[in-house]
Amino acid sequence: MSTPRIWTQNNVLSFFRQFGVDCLYYQARLSPELRYGVTKLSANALYGYKYATPSTVRLLRTSVNYRIINTEHGRIYEGGARFSIPPIVKVAGVITPVSMFETVFKGDVIVVKNKPVRDYDVLTKGKRDTLFAFDVKKILSVSSVNASGVETLHAYGTDYTLTVDNVAVNATVLVDGTVQINATADMPIASQIAFVWQAGGTAPLDGREYSVEFLCSPNYVIWDELANVRATEDENLPKMVMTVKRAYFANAANTIDGIQTDEAVMGNKEFRDDGE
Repeated sequence: MSTPRIWTQNNVLSFFRQFGVDCLYYQARLSPELRYGVTKLSANALYGYKYATPSTVRLLRTSVNYRIINTEHGRIYEGGARFSIPPIVKVAGVITPVSMFETVFKGDVIVVKNKPVRDYDVLTKGKRDTLFAFDVKKILSVSSVNASGVETLHAYGTDYTLTVDNVAVNATVLVDGTVQINATADMPIASQIAFVWQAGGTAPLDGREYSVEFLCSPNYVIWDELANVRATEDENLPKMVMTVKRAYFANAANTIDGIQTDEAVMGNKEFRDDGE
């Protein structure tokens, strides 16, 4: 007597429907501005990648952890999870392949659509004014510190506005001074928001850093697309990927060898924002 299969097509569909979480999947493409292992500040690329329009998919999130992992590439930010990707999904009664099952790779981003979490990033005026975060719900604060150590809290509308791909974000300033990001038909999801500093307002000097505190859905970056290799003869089994939480990091630093972009990188060449 043959051993019965636990994972059948119907079981996969039922399991993901019952225990899965709704996610956004951002497929990454390597930025052409990545050179000598370093991305230019002006490239606006998270970890050297740019991202396409997201698709919606239902995934299983398991093995959530809060460890710090030291690797040959550097220190991975604490926190991560393992996601399982179904090979198929049923849409209006029709079995449809899940494209993410084939295309998923390192650098892709998974966003879990649930209660937002508090996060932060540090941007550089005139160099990198784009927030490397996906599905942003609210801007809590934007602040900078001058050479004397005096902190300035910047106001939306007066000091800065927000755009996505050069399109203005629909936003509302609440009573507490935070900025609510409103979903619209043209922009249902606000990701990788750019800060546009206004003439006549208070702004940090060009080249100076400023911090952004915000709320967004949990963001995960895929670190290993083969976290658990499945038997090749069983096509019904989901694919597993290992992810780490999207984290603030100094974009001016080479995450592989720690060399700054204005120093020699892997030889005597210099990597400058003028493209030379």
